[in-house]
Amino acid sequence: MRKHLDPRHPERGSIAIIVAGVLFVLFGFAALAVDTGFLYTRSRTLQAAADSAVAAGMTDLQAGNLTPAQNDATNMASAFATANGYTLTTNSTTGSTGSRLQITLAMNEPLFFGGIFGFPSKSLTARAAGQINSVSAPAILALGGCGTGMGINDQGNGPMNINGAVESNGLLSFSNGPVSPVVGSGVASSPCAGQPNLGSGNTSFTGGTAAGGPFPDPFAAAPSSLPACSPGTDLVTPLASIPWQPGGVIPPGVYCSGGDINVTSPDACQCIIANNVSFIATGVITLQSNADSTITANPAMPDGIVAYSSATGDCSSGQQILLGSQGFVINGSLYAPNGCVRAGSQGIVTINGSLVGKDVAIGASSSALWTIGPVGGGGGGASWQMVQ
Repeated sequence: MRKHLDPRHPERGSIAIIVAGVLFVLFGFAALAVDTGFLYTRSRTLQAAADSAVAAGMTDLQAGNLTPAQNDATNMASAFATANGYTLTTNSTTGSTGSRLQITLAMNEPLFFGGIFGFPSKSLTARAAGQINSVSAPAILALGGCGTGMGINDQGNGPMNINGAVESNGLLSFSNGPVSPVVGSGVASSPCAGQPNLGSGNTSFTGGTAAGGPFPDPFAAAPSSLPACSPGTDLVTPLASIPWQPGGVIPPGVYCSGGDINVTSPDACQCIIANNVSFIATGVITLQSNADSTITANPAMPDGIVAYSSATGDCSSGQQILLGSQGFVINGSLYAPNGCVRAGSQGIVTINGSLVGKDVAIGASSSALWTIGPVGGGGGGASWQMVQ
């Protein structure tokens, strides 16, 4: 017997068509979401490859070696791409000059569902550029004004060589004893009445003293160009832990915290060995060891900054960056524009960079020689930053 559609329900066929159309649209949105998320992840990784490539080449560029800088950038990009399963269609260093290194990476990424809609792949491009800074910072700089804090205060009893200028917008006081001389290669300057105060100790500056200032912050642009934090760290939550390795080694990276960072080695050596490592925090940064230690700034960090704290305070109540040890080599600068940079040690301390804070308190508590500021003066250290 022939069956006929019930004339009372003519919409049944229409509903089936509508459902099929809705399912097709929903599938399209799902496919789009999957491919978009995948492409976003791959784009981030490709950008990281470009950033790493530029960082690899900047050391040579700073030394004036353009071709090796380009080669280092290219080799790093290729290695990074291979390790992450990329096939690069473009690997070029363009726009490279004596002060700028730029790299562009591109690749075709196959899509999961895009082929169904006629888009089997998507071209991804990432660009990065590094620029050598012309920043010249004093060896020591206090940004606070007259009567607003401690300024620069040396209360140690050990000898010290300062390569570069010592500038304070507030007080500037040295009180070392006569057997522990402080020798500066630049000028000691403050705009406050009766300052600088070199006390009765054996403290001298080749350039003499001056009523200069107020002095600007040479690193003021740094917070706007900070590099990305290392995996697992950010500037929102406190840093859970540093991934220490045997021998007091900290892997290269930029470690961030939405709170304090305590860099105290858990290793038996009680030392800190950190190459290409910088720290950024909204709280206190403590760099403390009981053995000879070295920290060299991460090359992606602007102005060669080893530690940057945005916290507010002054040396009368504590510190925002604390350096304490039996012996330390800091290849870079310590920067707390709104707070106190405090450094004290019973061992030899060499800071190949600048101490810049609202207040700066220093003090060698033994006969071990301190050296602050890079050889030749000027401060700031090897300085470059990502500009793209």
